[in-house]
Amino acid sequence: VGDGALTSGQVMEALNHAGSLGLDLTLVLNDNGLSIDPTAGALNEFGNYRALFEAFHWAYHGPIDGHSLGELEATIGKSLGSSGPQVVHIKTIRPVLSPPHKAPTDFTSVFADYASEQLRVDPRFVLISPAMLGAGGMNALAEAFPDRVVDPAIAEQHALGLAAGLAVAGMRPFVHIYSTFAQRAFDQILSDVALQSLGVRLLIDRAGITGEDGPTHHGAFDLGMLRLVPGLEVWDATDGACLSAILRETENQKGPVAIRIPRGSVSKTGSGSALPAFFTSKDNAIQDRQNSKAWIVLGHAIEWADVPKGHNCLVIQRAKPLPAEELLELSTLSREWTVVEDASVVAGLGEALAAFAQQHRLDVEIEVRAIPDRFIPHGKPEELRKALEMERGL
Repeated sequence: VGDGALTSGQVMEALNHAGSLGLDLTLVLNDNGLSIDPTAGALNEFGNYRALFEAFHWAYHGPIDGHSLGELEATIGKSLGSSGPQVVHIKTIRPVLSPPHKAPTDFTSVFADYASEQLRVDPRFVLISPAMLGAGGMNALAEAFPDRVVDPAIAEQHALGLAAGLAVAGMRPFVHIYSTFAQRAFDQILSDVALQSLGVRLLIDRAGITGEDGPTHHGAFDLGMLRLVPGLEVWDATDGACLSAILRETENQKGPVAIRIPRGSVSKTGSGSALPAFFTSKDNAIQDRQNSKAWIVLGHAIEWADVPKGHNCLVIQRAKPLPAEELLELSTLSREWTVVEDASVVAGLGEALAAFAQQHRLDVEIEVRAIPDRFIPHGKPEELRKALEMERGL
């Protein structure tokens, strides 16, 4: 386990449990002072790992040079020959990596500009980002506003619990969190934030197919997860102008809000306003309902949805609650709906629209193009979408 992950609740729970059982286990603590961002928190500053582990009834060995193969073999061998839980503490130096390439203007930079302004003008605004400030391009904000830009370390549950407490105290917390890591904090989103109808906003970063970070980092499941939460508004911005408008629109929201954004540069496709939904190509659309087809595209997926010219197209930016007026209007124009979303096909927009059509007794047929119900491998987003048939045209 890395020293950055040592702050997570699951690690502490496992240390506590295993220490009480006296099992023959060996844990290697790789201590390099880094996760994605530098390791944060009092535990890192405390530094006395011997006292920590021995308090949990683990025998402690170290620290040793993790780059010395001979020392590693000897110490790990000793621990494996001992009874009870053992910790081998190794000190390593991670190679200096090139900073990740960021587009000149991407969705997170649009958010960072907004957060910078809010931090300047509103002393109640607090930005919380669990170990993701650097990856989100917000280190400068942390330096300028150290008291109100908070890195609680790799502790997503605590990040949402902290946001809930701040909201109760009259602050305006905004949590920046990756889609894949938001899954860890579902209980806090549901029970601590939404149950109390608190004004906590979440920026769900890296929503959808994210690319070459491996299957664990695709943001496939947040939409289905968030749609389950009563009273939570869920948005998906089409571009930077729309994101800015949504951020303004939700500033004084009484209840919780989640805003999905993808990884990558900002396009110029959207409406530039915080509309729950808007039509595109409507003037040239086919008006004969028996022969017409319509496309319903969720937020940023409009960038690659490849809607055929002349087809009705409704772009939905607010996935919950659904834009009922626009959907009912579309049902009078088009009988066949193709839904495109950058999220799992399970519990996503397609399923929400099917339930909507049934509730309103709409005579429509629905095809869904979404992330299939399986784990998605490493790869370039455009290649993965084509392989998954998310981008094929009619």
